Amino acid sequence: MWSIKKKVLVFLIVVFSVNFFYSLNLNMRKPVYFYTSQMWADKAGYYMYLPATFINDWDPAKFPDSIEQKIGLGFKAEVEDDYLFTKYPPGVAVLEAPIFLIGHMLTKWFAPEKANGFTSPYQFTRILSVHLYLFLGLYCIALLCLRFGQSFYRIMAIILAIVFGTNVWYIEIWQPCMSHLYSFSLIAMLLYAIHMPKKRFYWLLIGLLLGMIGCVRIVNLVLIGLLCIGYSSVFILEGRKLRAIFHVLGGVVVGLIPQIAHSLYLRNKGLVAYEGEGFPYLLSPKLDAIFWSPTNGIIIYTPLLAAVILYVGYCFYKERKAKDLMVLVLFFAIAYLYGSWWYPTMGYCVGHRSFIDFLPIFFLPLITNTRLKIKKYAIVLIVMACLYTSYLAFHYPGFMDDEKGVNPWKWSEYLNYWNL
Repeated sequence: MWSIKKKVLVFLIVVFSVNFFYSLNLNMRKPVYFYTSQMWADKAGYYMYLPATFINDWDPAKFPDSIEQKIGLGFKAEVEDDYLFTKYPPGVAVLEAPIFLIGHMLTKWFAPEKANGFTSPYQFTRILSVHLYLFLGLYCIALLCLRFGQSFYRIMAIILAIVFGTNVWYIEIWQPCMSHLYSFSLIAMLLYAIHMPKKRFYWLLIGLLLGMIGCVRIVNLVLIGLLCIGYSSVFILEGRKLRAIFHVLGGVVVGLIPQIAHSLYLRNKGLVAYEGEGFPYLLSPKLDAIFWSPTNGIIIYTPLLAAVILYVGYCFYKERKAKDLMVLVLFFAIAYLYGSWWYPTMGYCVGHRSFIDFLPIFFLPLITNTRLKIKKYAIVLIVMACLYTSYLAFHYPGFMDDEKGVNPWKWSEYLNYWNL
């Protein structure tokens, strides 16, 4: 008789295998130097640290000719001024490094002519890496469910709802090499780590995960601080408080070392990340575009996530629990932050991409509630919502034009899904 943990592991391996090979089939057919590849624009900006460090010795002259144009201006390799520039944090590259190094070694052995960091074997390693991290993130969510006494079928339902009822599946198959799935997995690991027994290196591990979260997306480290509102275990440091504080801070600093090094490099070269980008809508955030615009609205594309937030709001109204308040504050803080950004919609993603990172937290009230009874009609609605969002992800038209968030109200873009 298999234990629940073994059943969950097999289930996740099946989910991983199906989605990985489907994503691989979609993405490996595309040329590397093409706007839908996993080395284009933002994705190239996150990745460039690896070929720069392990292949080209941070020498822009060693990069392939005209690399900036070939990868959609994801980073700059200025030979005359002798600098490499990317505005994106190095955390994704740090997490991808183990698989990258294995792939690079094999490429040098079997196809040395392709060992320049920007060929199809490296695109393969990137896709494999992000799927492995997503697997680990989902496994941590499953283990957290087990810790709270959820049944195997309830765990299956939660995992399937997260993957297919939100925009996780879209980004997993179409844009896996963005930073969001890495953040998702790190935050899932953080939640699991918080609920582990407080052993010797407990707080050091918490700090290291926080540092890595910031290294992948620094804004997430700021937002994740809201986690402390609902989790007394994070800031009520039992036992030797001073040691615990130093462990957390030490872990954060270690996790942020790559980001600190990159910031010092940019400063030494007189460069500024995200220069000219800011928050012009601080006093009038584009919340409507984030919630219900036809090109990226949460309610339009991921109604299940909207329903989960409503459920959390209902729970807080009935029980006044700090954990529920934490989820609500975090959700609206993200909405306000990105609604104030110069590009509020942040590009198409079957719903706003910024919420993907924090999905483990948004689903936490469901993960921890073993007494929740879902009626049959609600199960039907949940299944329909998952099928609807998955349909939109599957039939992604390839491009959604919202004029950089200036005009997200083009219903014609949404109607393309339905051939109307």
